[in-house]
Amino acid sequence: MLSKELVLKIVEGRGPIQPNEIKKVVGAGDNFLIGAILSQLSNAGQIRVSHTKHGSSPFYYSMHNKNKLENLVPYLNEKDQRTARLLKEKGVVADESAETLIRVSLRNIRDFAIPLQVNVNGQPKLYWKYFTLPSEEAENKIRELLGMTKQMTAPEAVLPASTQSSVPIEPVAKLAATATPIPEPQVKEAPKQTVETSKQDIVKAEPAKQKTLPEQPAQGIRIDASSDFGKKIASYFSRNNIKVVEENILRKGSDMEYIVRIPSAVGALKFWCKAKSKKTCNDADLSSAYVQGEMKKMPVLYLTAGKVTKKAREMLLTQFKTITLKEL
Repeated sequence: MLSKELVLKIVEGRGPIQPNEIKKVVGAGDNFLIGAILSQLSNAGQIRVSHTKHGSSPFYYSMHNKNKLENLVPYLNEKDQRTARLLKEKGVVADESAETLIRVSLRNIRDFAIPLQVNVNGQPKLYWKYFTLPSEEAENKIRELLGMTKQMTAPEAVLPASTQSSVPIEPVAKLAATATPIPEPQVKEAPKQTVETSKQDIVKAEPAKQKTLPEQPAQGIRIDASSDFGKKIASYFSRNNIKVVEENILRKGSDMEYIVRIPSAVGALKFWCKAKSKKTCNDADLSSAYVQGEMKKMPVLYLTAGKVTKKAREMLLTQFKTITLKEL
């Protein structure tokens, strides 16, 4: 008789596996019933669901046979297969030094590429590690890529001997799977909608400028508007009735992050907002923001005070479709 215990045992022993294969093993049940059981096991955290699919169905596996996910590489497209093999060979790849197509591909192969964010001198740097590589080995490889040597007597990396100052590097523990969730603000949210909304619907066109503009959004927390860039952000939020629920200042007046609620035709939508003041906004800037949005499971609003490169604009239309960019 088909039961959760039996399905779990099959997944643990033969995974990654699809519902049709489970049906063949037990010789009973139908895909609907098996799918329901798999969903229950997944919701209970007893099994995992792959991002890789064959046909329209994903694969199911347990942490006991996670390494067998490598068997799914042939189901990727040719470009992603090459990226997966490259990442396996190198162990760790720096996002900023990778070719654009590889950076995009790394974001597609979510079963095999684990994003790691490392802070060096307060600046976040993004790396990707192969999913089977232990975190300690990944940390050592990142130190090598940064030109650092690991001291045996201190949990701190230092620059080569030619540089006298030491640079602390945070442990490589900020994985997407273990990242600290963003605390939800204590406000009531409208029921989740599944209606697709275009960027034009989400971020409304700015109305004509008034003689006097409020310095802060009409609702939400007060943001830091002590800099010229901060004033532009506050003014933009105010004109578009954007509510700020969280602010994170990485570098005052030039690099800030927000969680905002933006009015749309289907109700207020939550966005992760990156605001950066630099002369040029390039595809690497958007790539980093895209990853952050994916990790936070939110679309991205990117605010820039600089000139947007042609390549970045092209990628907004092809690869970074969850990013809405606004030049202030």
